[in-house]
Amino acid sequence: MTRTPRDEMPSITDGEVAELLTRLDQCRQSWIEGTPPHGSSLEVEQDEGMTLFGPFGGEASRASADLRTRQSRAAGLFGGGTGRCEVVKTIVAGSVVVVVQVERNEARVDGCVDPQPWVLRTTQVFELRQGGWVRLHRHADPLIDLRTPATTFAIARGE
Repeated sequence: MTRTPRDEMPSITDGEVAELLTRLDQCRQSWIEGTPPHGSSLEVEQDEGMTLFGPFGGEASRASADLRTRQSRAAGLFGGGTGRCEVVKTIVAGSVVVVVQVERNEARVDGCVDPQPWVLRTTQVFELRQGGWVRLHRHADPLIDLRTPATTFAIARGE
């Protein structure tokens, strides 16, 4: 039998995916507490070419020397709360896993006395490498509520 490169890719187990999902939920809680997991055992390495569509909008960010600083500044907007991740779908292809989730949080945020909903739709792409999981892409947005086309077009116009 002739083996193709695809046949030689490591097979990701259900247990490895479950471990990744648990870690992502723990990371979500760390962010809500205002402390991104930089340097902890929870941290998932970020690929040097990683792309990021953050929940506050804007163009795609790319991994850079100041990414951790920017992430720490964003996490500093949060002061605790509770939440959970709902897995919508996982896709496994060779050494790559795509995780689609809804992150449902009640969080204390900068400028607000009472906790408020902080619900994000997230899509993340990871690769399992020899050293562990590496994040290739993250897209997070708070657009969980269904909107009318008119409202959507108004947002696109910046209104």
